[in-house]
Amino acid sequence: MQHKARLITRSIFVIIFIISIVPSSPTLASSGVFPEDLTLREYIAKPGDTLFSISCATGEKLSMLLWRNGISNPTELRPGQNLHLAPAPVAVDLSNWTVHDVALGEELSSLARRRNITWESLAQANGLLSPRALKVGQTIKLPGEVPSTTYATAGVTPLVSALRHDVPLWEVLRLNPNPVYRGAGVLIPYATESEPSLPYPLKALEISAESVVRGQTLVLGLETGVPAECTVSYLGKTEPCYNEDETHLYVMIGTSPLEAAGEYEMTVHLEYGEGQTDITLPLLLEAGAYGRQWINPPASLSLLLNPDVYFGELNSLDPYRALRTPRRYWSLPLDLPFKIRPSISAGFGDSRSYAGMFETFHSGIDFRAWTGVPIYAPADGIVVMTDTLQVRGNAVILDHGWGLMTGYWHLSKIVVEEGQAVQRGEIIAYAGNTGLSTGAHLHWEMWVNGVSVNGLQWIDEACFGEVVFEPTEEILITAPRSKTVIGLAE
Repeated sequence: MQHKARLITRSIFVIIFIISIVPSSPTLASSGVFPEDLTLREYIAKPGDTLFSISCATGEKLSMLLWRNGISNPTELRPGQNLHLAPAPVAVDLSNWTVHDVALGEELSSLARRRNITWESLAQANGLLSPRALKVGQTIKLPGEVPSTTYATAGVTPLVSALRHDVPLWEVLRLNPNPVYRGAGVLIPYATESEPSLPYPLKALEISAESVVRGQTLVLGLETGVPAECTVSYLGKTEPCYNEDETHLYVMIGTSPLEAAGEYEMTVHLEYGEGQTDITLPLLLEAGAYGRQWINPPASLSLLLNPDVYFGELNSLDPYRALRTPRRYWSLPLDLPFKIRPSISAGFGDSRSYAGMFETFHSGIDFRAWTGVPIYAPADGIVVMTDTLQVRGNAVILDHGWGLMTGYWHLSKIVVEEGQAVQRGEIIAYAGNTGLSTGAHLHWEMWVNGVSVNGLQWIDEACFGEVVFEPTEEILITAPRSKTVIGLAE
């Protein structure tokens, strides 16, 4: 019993001794300062150390200690382990800091560089645990002075930049301590924040909408300071950006009505010269309102209700969905494929049951039209398919470039041929009742990067908000103008 009492007394003395030698964690919030990062510190774990005791001894937040060192299990700390710590804190006055709403494409690293501090300083000052924690519209605190960004050309030196912008040379050198090479971003002091803080080589970034309904198209536009190429990864696929010129790029992001509504990410991968950079942006999908359709074809079409026939033909179109033409033939807005606006008999995106045999969704828009009504090209393009299919009947597919395709099903007659260039407003076919169809109509389908999307969005003059495309020149005629007629005779 006395031995047990001595052990308890000894333990109490040990705890008191440890508490007496461990300095308390500095209180930064109450003093109105934050750590200004200079150089990273390192700590070698000793026998008896715990992450909690190291946190108390160094002033490093436990959560930051775990994140900075990639530790998922705090009990796995071992003696001799090398830990990375934040640089020693230096008091910085926050009184001249201002409130900033995060813009599309801005990251902690680019925001910090324009203010001549490190991203970890901004993260700690704003209570962020990760450099990727920023969201569009989020409010954070930033230093008041915001230099602007220019891009160096051949022969540009810090002195030339200072003279051009009428600022002291030493201030340019302070913001740009590394050698300036052609195409690099050069920070210029004393300018107001007229553009978002984007990672090099981006100069501007625009998106057609903050969110889209499933089945609609989103457009992303990028301007770079040097010639660049890019790809965008989203919803499990990667698509190319298309160059309007060397420094202006666009990507069309088609979303399927089958995707679940919610918040996703899209990653822009930029390559320029010998460098590259990645930017992660939000992709917000709204549910939208889609209905349900029941189709009961007559007995004469029962053979087309075989799922193998239906989905086999659907899969046979995959090579056309995979086409990505780098030249843009279309200009906004697109036209309807009629000279008048007909009524719609079946909308885009609705779930559809064919006599209870199988379930699918309506991947286009059905327009009421009697047999023989002319069908017009909604934009310039190249005819890539003319064929008679079992389910789609007489069918035409046009390639409009930049991943935009349109399809025309159930036609009575086709008056264009594969490889032919067509112009907006040119007759390509006539409406009909061929294939799996219960009455004369036109099924008009639109693909963006192989995904079926709502074509009605593209006929709206303001379909892509502030994103503006220059009109295209008239395309070259790449095939003879003689026409092969498929289907019924006139």
